[in-house]
Amino acid sequence: AQITIVAQALDAMAITLTGWSLALRYYPNLEVMQSNMHSLQPFGVDQQLVSVGFIVAMVICVGLGLLDLTSNTLPQYISFSLLSTFVLTGISHIIPLAFHHASNGEVITGKTSFIGDDPSSIIGVAVFNYSIVIAIPSLFSDSKHGLNFSKASGTSIYAICALYLTIGILGSISYGTMSANIMEPFLESESVLGTIASFAFVWAIIPPLPIYTILISRNLEQVTGKPLLSKVLGVFVPWTLALFLYMSEAFGEFLVWTSILVLGFTNYTMPLAIAARACGGVPSIRKAGWEGIIEDVHRAWMDETGRKALVLNVFVTALLLVVIYLNIRKALL
Repeated sequence: AQITIVAQALDAMAITLTGWSLALRYYPNLEVMQSNMHSLQPFGVDQQLVSVGFIVAMVICVGLGLLDLTSNTLPQYISFSLLSTFVLTGISHIIPLAFHHASNGEVITGKTSFIGDDPSSIIGVAVFNYSIVIAIPSLFSDSKHGLNFSKASGTSIYAICALYLTIGILGSISYGTMSANIMEPFLESESVLGTIASFAFVWAIIPPLPIYTILISRNLEQVTGKPLLSKVLGVFVPWTLALFLYMSEAFGEFLVWTSILVLGFTNYTMPLAIAARACGGVPSIRKAGWEGIIEDVHRAWMDETGRKALVLNVFVTALLLVVIYLNIRKALL
């Protein structure tokens, strides 16, 4: 999803700055396309093509993905600076609109409700935005000795949560019913602040993309013992697949449903279960079947950290099941 957003927004930025952008269509006919449409999808949807924006994003991310986490420190600082720029310009752009509606006595309903008419998307976004948890062990192992990692990671997560709420509430008051993509109304407003905010956000989310490919490559290397193969599978294969599928509407639906049905459990349920199991220790003789599972739960419950992991696991897993139910119900209606 981030690859698609970044590629489309870079094309939109090229059109804003130069008046046009290019793409190579490879099916059904091989041809070079040019677009001057001010949109996040200047070449339309469900097209078999590769745009300039995608190539730029791929070159940057593959280059950074071949480095290690330590070498990616500077790009993360740049990303944070751009994100701060987005916050300042974005809020400066939407606050006057909110005050304008308030001063004129206009009531903008739209998406100002915390739940809204489509709770499936709200709960899903709230859950999956925190999939950063899968990167915590690797980041912790690479952190400086003596650093208060819990405070650093906790502060950043709380700050991002506050940012989501602030931008979401102010944006909904300012625009009412709007696109789920925050950059689209910013670009369509033709405001200087809105344009700066959009492009700052796009460039801010590029440097974090390679972090996940680095973690995948490192995990694969630990399993296979083959650094070159791990880099190919972790860095080049995802971008090669995206090269041919990122504009496909069917592939987008596939990503959505795999995220809903699979990633939630692999990102939350399994790590919390493993954590609880580790806190409970390993018995000298483990029983088989359900008796062994019940014994593991009991041993984990006797440990304070294990008890927290169990309670949190039950809550998060129940929330994931609610998300799955709401999305299946929405698809069937």
